Amino acid sequence: MTQLLYLQDSYLRKNEAVVVAVPPKGIMLDKTCFFPEGGGQPGDSGSISGAFVSDTRILDGDVVHLIREKENVFQVGDRVCCEIDWPKRFERMQAHSAEHILSGLANSIFECENVGFHMDDVIMTVDFDRFLTEEDLLLLEEKANICVYEDHAITCQPLDPADQRPFRSKLEDLKNPRIVTIEGIDRCACCAPHLSSTAQIGILKILSFMRHRGGIRLTLAAGKTAYEYFCKIHKQSSQVGEILAVKPTEIAPAVNSLIEKNKSISYEKNRQFERLITEIGAFLPNDTENRCVCLPDLSPEELKTAAMLLKKDVRGLVVVFSGSDPEGYSFAMTSAFVDVKTLTRTVTAALSGRGGGRFDVVQGRFNASRKEIETFFAGLKGNKYENA
Repeated sequence: MTQLLYLQDSYLRKNEAVVVAVPPKGIMLDKTCFFPEGGGQPGDSGSISGAFVSDTRILDGDVVHLIREKENVFQVGDRVCCEIDWPKRFERMQAHSAEHILSGLANSIFECENVGFHMDDVIMTVDFDRFLTEEDLLLLEEKANICVYEDHAITCQPLDPADQRPFRSKLEDLKNPRIVTIEGIDRCACCAPHLSSTAQIGILKILSFMRHRGGIRLTLAAGKTAYEYFCKIHKQSSQVGEILAVKPTEIAPAVNSLIEKNKSISYEKNRQFERLITEIGAFLPNDTENRCVCLPDLSPEELKTAAMLLKKDVRGLVVVFSGSDPEGYSFAMTSAFVDVKTLTRTVTAALSGRGGGRFDVVQGRFNASRKEIETFFAGLKGNKYENA
């Protein structure tokens, strides 16, 4: 069985070892500083005598270091030099130790149990078995960061059989558990490498939360990952602040003000558009069976609004279309007296188009010319509606 050197020294970055097996896709050693995937934390990557180790896993109690086939030239008995990707390992230790602080405090303050933990190279998620309010989470985050600043010692030791103090664990009936203790904050069974003190975490931040299986799922960042995340956020908020001509801390009220102004502008624009369409309608003759109007540069929503405004006092159909002969025309068709949905197939077939909608309004496209469209609707009346 592989001797797990990281259990004695989580800061060990290199070690010499002997190859004891060469299973498919990797090698096994008599001892290793590489942490295999477990407890929600990914396995270490790094190198073994120049060969890249992409991941580390447990197989039947032994550690397998995954190596690409073309680089795996090792044989049983070879002496090798192992070196982990230390920056990545340290960031994961920061994150995992931060999670223990948060989970320990959630347990002691709110009687929450940690029922799920996952870490990737950017963020981590933690699941608790009960929901916490936003105010609860602010308190939890504040106390967690105070613990970081106070620099509590972190120790990792096999459980002393004489030690009857309680500890957290997701599993029952653990044999010879290894207990990670954060002085004055938490005791938890864990197989992963941890920091030696909370100050090395730097900062812990809850990024988001959501209801999950009757409890809550938190998304977190800690340490260097949190620093890099906030650098990106600060850069973007500064750029937005420059655009809005406000400080980054004043972006939210500035955006809300901009939204209200845009709503006001949009409302006034709609009023002016409706007034314009109503005035256009006043100049159109009312003695025709149908009303077919071509207006430039209208959006689908504007076409629909215009058609609905122009159907007053029209006995047949109202069609408003916009576009050009080369590119085709978008249209909206409505009527106060005719079920336009039943006419859609007849109209679109005659004008090489497509469309759909409800009984009172249909929208789509025509690929006919403007003259063809106007001629068609001028001739569509009376029993032609009934036969459609």
